[in-house]
Amino acid sequence: MLIPPASSDVYEAKSMSTWIWVSRSIEKRILEECIPHIEKVSEVAKSLRNMVGNLIRNGEEAARRSYEEVFRAEREADAAKKSLLDRVSREVLQPIDREFVIRLVLRTDDIADYAKASARRILVMLNLRLSLGRDLLEILETMSSKLSEASELLVEAVGVLPRNPHRALEIAEKIERIEEEVDDVRMRALELTFRRCREKSADWCLLAKDIVDSIENSVDRCEDAADIVRSIAMALI
Repeated sequence: MLIPPASSDVYEAKSMSTWIWVSRSIEKRILEECIPHIEKVSEVAKSLRNMVGNLIRNGEEAARRSYEEVFRAEREADAAKKSLLDRVSREVLQPIDREFVIRLVLRTDDIADYAKASARRILVMLNLRLSLGRDLLEILETMSSKLSEASELLVEAVGVLPRNPHRALEIAEKIERIEEEVDDVRMRALELTFRRCREKSADWCLLAKDIVDSIENSVDRCEDAADIVRSIAMALI
């Protein structure tokens, strides 16, 4: 014989269902509020790509102007991050939901930090009159273009995440493939860098390698953020 649930059990079940619904609604709204921050991060990546491209085709002054764009966008991204984390800390979220969102914000912010680090080292090389060389710059342009593409895809993934988690998973896969492509390009960049180190100064070698590694690290953080998108998407499905 089936025993009907006690009224307190029914109440607790309804309360839990309501709590989950409210929590998911808040989580989706918070994810939507993440988009302006990620867009600013993507702007940093785009400005780095422009800086390298300007150094190849338009000269040092154009590259310096692009660095100012990198610097401005990174500061705006950092301000957006702080505001977003403050809001997340005040929202009534389940602990695991809060952790996912905070990790997404921090990993995304790392993208901007590494991109800015690359741009800053390029600027140092300009100030020291150290030429990267067109062949290495062209490889760096490929890497920074891939970074910009991955960051734009991340904006798209988070944008569709609340309403179409399956599509977010597809975009996350694209970001992972870009990261794999950049790994291969990085090896070409390092090979060229180390061959040139034999004839360049220690300053040139250290700075050039740091530029390559910082761009690669930025793309790695895109993949890390995409992995977090996957986790959130799976929870929403």
